[in-house]
Amino acid sequence: MINPFKLFLGALWVLGARRGALGRAVAPALVAHGGFALWTSQAPEAATAALPGALLLALALHVLVSVNILRLVLVGSEAVPPLGLSPWGRRQWRFLAALGLQALVMTFAMLAFAPLAFLGTPGLLICAAAGILAAGRASLVLPAAALDLPFDGRSLWARGQGASLALAVLVLAPVLCQALLLGPFSAESGIAITLGLTALAQLASAWTTATLAFAWSELERRSAQIKDEGAAPPSLPLRITADRATGLLTVTVTDALGTQALGRAAAGDPLIREHGHLSALLLQLEGEAWARASEKSADALDTLLSHLGVLRVHQTALRRVALRGDPAWAAHRGVLEKHFPDAELRFGGPEDAAQLQIWLGGLAGPRVGP
Repeated sequence: MINPFKLFLGALWVLGARRGALGRAVAPALVAHGGFALWTSQAPEAATAALPGALLLALALHVLVSVNILRLVLVGSEAVPPLGLSPWGRRQWRFLAALGLQALVMTFAMLAFAPLAFLGTPGLLICAAAGILAAGRASLVLPAAALDLPFDGRSLWARGQGASLALAVLVLAPVLCQALLLGPFSAESGIAITLGLTALAQLASAWTTATLAFAWSELERRSAQIKDEGAAPPSLPLRITADRATGLLTVTVTDALGTQALGRAAAGDPLIREHGHLSALLLQLEGEAWARASEKSADALDTLLSHLGVLRVHQTALRRVALRGDPAWAAHRGVLEKHFPDAELRFGGPEDAAQLQIWLGGLAGPRVGP
């Protein structure tokens, strides 16, 4: 059982810490909805006539913003494109299909309880509750689509077992916020208040989407821990250790990570208690998959760093980053500069381990706070 209120608080903390990226993520929706609210106040008849097209635009913006928020929480601030606008491609189509699947599941659940409608209000409430619970369980396909991960509806449905009520709250919360802020609160209000309420509604929607990302990450972490009876999950080709005394985070990768391994690496942070105490990173690339630096292995490293859950918390506090592996990685330093723009970088071969350790340990002390 997961506590939705703890998830809401965690999502609020992350959005506050990444408020710059949050502003970029919701910018398209704020501009479009604010513009339409202004148009409606000045020319209501023309705005009403354009409502069908505006609804299609609102759906497209919902897809873009939702993908932005999910990737902001699960990948990091760098995953949000400039101005929050990214080309409409396979990721957006998959997310739209996931929304359609969620709506279909909710519809079938309500139809299953439709015969109870003869009971009147109680029967209708049961139908509505069934639809909301089903939509909550089906919402787990949305983060998977945003992360470009293959999703299996049945496995994701099973993953939400025991969390149906929390997921239902996440589905219902944005609907209630939108209804309150854009309904009775905005009725007969001036344009300034209407624009303010529109902005609040979009931020509330972003907050609940970020909370869904937290729920997905938590359920992914639990799913990785709990396997079939007596069967231990295969170990990841990944070792993560931390030394609070020196402020050093060490990540050792011994092989390429497949889709499932990336999903497990993205779930949770095993070193959350060390937040604020780590200021340096030693990235060690070992094994045949990382023996030679190339464009292909650079893309694989970029993907790994984007999904590695431990870096989402400690990334902004890292002041020095060293990579130990093929010396040719120095020619691909752009990968590390992308993920650690404010950190000093150094590269070395296997024989340079001692020198890199000394350099990484040369900081005066860990920096506290983000």
